[in-house]
Amino acid sequence: MPNAQHGRRAFAPQPTGTPPMLPPQHSARNQMQNRGRKRRLADKVIPLQVRELVPESQAYMDLLAFEQKLDATVTRKKLDIQEALKRPIKVKRRLRIYISHTFIA
Repeated sequence: MPNAQHGRRAFAPQPTGTPPMLPPQHSARNQMQNRGRKRRLADKVIPLQVRELVPESQAYMDLLAFEQKLDATVTRKKLDIQEALKRPIKVKRRLRIYISHTFIA
């Protein structure tokens, strides 16, 4: 056992047939988070029957619409900035080079 002399343990290679699986709690938690992200707007919308009973609900719905518009604008601006950073603007400049035919040895 040369590995035991150096204080190292020899590990058995893992079977390559199937990839290691996450514990069920982690995958379930990730699925719940993904569902929560997808349903976020639907959870905020007030049903029509409630909107008819509560007059202030229209102001809330207007705020939701404005929030959606603002989110779209911010996302679009982020993408514009990201694309601008990836492709720098081409700047035309002149490089002046002076060539002399004199040779000093």
